[in-house]
This record gives sequence, structure tokens and C-alpha cells, in this order.
Amino acid sequence: MKKIYFLLFFVSIIAANTNAQVAIGTKAAPERGAILELKSDSLGLLLPRVQLQGITSPDPIPVHQKGLVVFNETISPADNLYEGLYCNTGTKWIRLETANFFNEVWFYMPSILFDTKAPDGETYPLSRSVNLYDEFYKQSGDNSNTKAVSSSLTRKMAFNTVLAPENYDYFVTDFDEAVFSEIEITPQGLMTYKIKELASEKTFINIVFVEK
Repeated sequence: MKKIYFLLFFVSIIAANTNAQVAIGTKAAPERGAILELKSDSLGLLLPRVQLQGITSPDPIPVHQKGLVVFNETISPADNLYEGLYCNTGTKWIRLETANFFNEVWFYMPSILFDTKAPDGETYPLSRSVNLYDEFYKQSGDNSNTKAVSSSLTRKMAFNTVLAPENYDYFVTDFDEAVFSEIEITPQGLMTYKIKELASEKTFINIVFVEK
């Protein structure tokens, strides 16, 4: 009889714990509303790493399971598969898109003026430099910019967040080779270049910022 009572008590404890909140990495109770909480100052949550076979195929998972999240390692643009987090909808996999996470966030630099006229006493080629980040910040991060015009009455004319200069990579994707040459850019966004001749109405230079 004692064995039966002990077994019933053990089963009741398991049943109670099944419905309880769980915290791992601490003796404190989980935050309210969380069924599972992980706490650590130096470790992260490692999700299963799998090789998905297609958007509509559950493989290598046995069946589609709504809400299931995995880290996909298969890279197959033809199948619309890329490395990153995927969630199952119950019938297919969808990629979890996050800003600056597995996907590059980039934009063209706002327009700035490049003075290509040779001052008195100077001859071509002219050696010049411009801090791309500073010019970008003047237009996008400086709240004193009063020239901004917007269709919104509540939102500021700015990018979501202007990061520090070291948080961007800077690219010149194309330029007028008849005017510009010897272009170099430092990790802080300082671009040095030479001007070979006076710009024409067709002169251009395309500059792109990419968030790291």
C-alpha cells in the first residue's frame, strides 16, 4: 500500500512540474508570462542546425510542425533557401527576416557636391578628400537640418538609426573615370581621390553604405 501511495505522490509531482514555469541558469523564478527563461551573461541559445530540402518540404524534419524554428545551413537561391533562421507555418518554411542579421542592410549615400574646379594656382590632377560619414550625418543624423521635406507630419527625415562610422562599410560602386581616379576609403569613411578634369553634366559617382 505504501508503494502505491508513493507512486501516486511521485506522479502528482511530475504532473505539477509539467505545468510550471521553468528557468535555466538561475535559481530565481522565471519572469511573469514566460514558460521557459534562459539566463546567462556569456552563453546563448543554440538552435538545431539543419539542411532544409525546400520551402514546401519538411525534410529533414519528419513532418511540418507549425511554429517550429531551425537554423538552415542549405544555400540554394534556386530553391529560395539561404543560411539563417526559418520558421515553419504548418505547410512550409519561411525565412525570419531581421535587420542586419544574415542580410545586408545598405543604402545609397545622400547627394553631396563634389567641386571639380581647379582653384587659381592649382593644376589637374587635384588631390581631394571628403569624409563620407560626416556628410551622411549632416543630412540624416543631425537634428538641426532644417531643409528636410517629408510627407509625414510625425516622423523625422532620417534613417532608422545613424550608427557610429565604424559600423558601416563604404563602397564606390561606379564613377566617371574621365574625372575621378585613385579613389581610396578608410574604415572610418574618409575618401581620398584625385580629380583629373572639370566635371561635365554627365559626371557621376555612386557611393553605397553597408551596415556591418
